[in-house]
Amino acid sequence: MNSFKDISPTAPSARLIPNFKQTERRLLSVFLALLDISPELRGAFLEQCAFRGGKNSKFSSIMEVTFNGSKYPEVRPDGLIHCVRGQTEWSLFVEAKAEGAQIRSDQIHTYAELAKLVEVNGILTLSNEFARVPQEIPYHLDGKKIRHLDVYHFAWADIRTFLELQRKNEKLTTTEVAVLGQCLEFFRDEKSGIRTYDAMPEQWPAFVEASSTALGFNANVKGLTEIVYGWQQERRDLCSKLIHMCGSGVEIRHKAGVRSTDIERTKVDKADLADNYSLEAKYYFKRTKLELDIILSLQACRMTAILNLPFPEEKGAKALTTWASRILSDAGMEEHSICFDWPGRKGDELKTIPEFLAEPTQVSDGKTSPPKQIRLLSSRHGVRNFKSRKKVISDIEEMTLHLADFAKRMDWV
Repeated sequence: MNSFKDISPTAPSARLIPNFKQTERRLLSVFLALLDISPELRGAFLEQCAFRGGKNSKFSSIMEVTFNGSKYPEVRPDGLIHCVRGQTEWSLFVEAKAEGAQIRSDQIHTYAELAKLVEVNGILTLSNEFARVPQEIPYHLDGKKIRHLDVYHFAWADIRTFLELQRKNEKLTTTEVAVLGQCLEFFRDEKSGIRTYDAMPEQWPAFVEASSTALGFNANVKGLTEIVYGWQQERRDLCSKLIHMCGSGVEIRHKAGVRSTDIERTKVDKADLADNYSLEAKYYFKRTKLELDIILSLQACRMTAILNLPFPEEKGAKALTTWASRILSDAGMEEHSICFDWPGRKGDELKTIPEFLAEPTQVSDGKTSPPKQIRLLSSRHGVRNFKSRKKVISDIEEMTLHLADFAKRMDWV
């Protein structure tokens, strides 16, 4: 960066306890200060921006960047990230928005002009607008105006998810963990300006309706990609909420395989939606190897959350049904169902919790071997709520978090 010396000396540094009045300035200040304090977090985050030397670089960040001198345009980026490692310099301008404010393309174009003039490598934008991956920005830019510049975008909710996932990073020092925890409390505050993912894409009602008609839809229909990307955002956002609730590591598992690429997972998600009219999510709780599955069936307008119970292996059929009735008797799960997968039986045995608790050993009558699986299910069906872009999200989150809370009370996560 050839013009670092021309930055106004009045430009403030990022602070962990900021005094900015603007919501987006406070968010940005806390985040940049955290990157400054923690080399481990900095390295992990900047690697997502294609810079691998963040951890071992000399790092500095500046807020409200202005350059002195008539040769510079009157542009003031919200922030600047600057890394020096040996003879290598790398830097990004930062533009931050919060609450309902959106990134303006014309503003990024002016930052691009300034970036080329002062040899800044690229631009990082942060807002409540979601992007599938950092390189796929959710707003339009003129390719000619940003030529030779890297532009990355993160939703604040994705930043928060990234930080939640770092809680279990064993390379963090005690101080880094403590500061991270305080920052996450701020990012979780409803007044922080961060908005969660709360609505499926606008095409959602039309897809739900089309799934129940004779024509249906296929993989080439307009809007299918947007629906899949929207579900992927919700899948990540819900993972963040599960981590926050359970205080332990939670991973998203995918039928495409643990080592599958983002492109491969998206291909499978599109096929599920186009061929089966369904969307799925699987969460894996690393400490106890517990699994929680979510299935959205568009054709049936039904959403289902499934918790695989970690039952004692040494018990027989009757003892396991007694065990299940004991843990469920006062658990507040009356609206749920329980499913037993018995060896050699065609189809699972499904009962509502009240039915099961009325005669728990009935399901084990005539059986000697223990079940292969016992699952706790929460299911909701209703066209009106399912077609609602917001209600479908709030309902599935409520169901999933209720099951996760039960698992937490049982010390299974």
